[in-house]
Amino acid sequence: MPDIEINQESALVYSGGDKGLYLTILDVFRQEKDDNKQKLNAFLQAEDWNNYEIIVHALKGNALMVGCTAFSELSKSLEFACKDIMAGNEVEQKIQYVKTTHPQYLDFYDALAEKTKGIS
Repeated sequence: MPDIEINQESALVYSGGDKGLYLTILDVFRQEKDDNKQKLNAFLQAEDWNNYEIIVHALKGNALMVGCTAFSELSKSLEFACKDIMAGNEVEQKIQYVKTTHPQYLDFYDALAEKTKGIS
């Protein structure tokens, strides 16, 4: 897992420079984490690539609003792997990628949510 860097300046662009809105975004990011993780685990177990892709797509944008480009990029890689699976491109390789990356992704999500607690 890469070092977790949060760039508040870039994140504030998504909140129109409103620090209060940014702090609300961080709160919502943390509040939705457990539900999102549960859904991701269920979708992975069911090999429901469409719904898995929907969640990681949303998290890709959420990560940018939080200010963590690395988590956004990892989300993007999972999103595109799911799209490839659904399109029939390198299916077995992409399924293996999602399944092996998934635990690291959830750990990163936990660590990022925890790190946002220190922002005020």
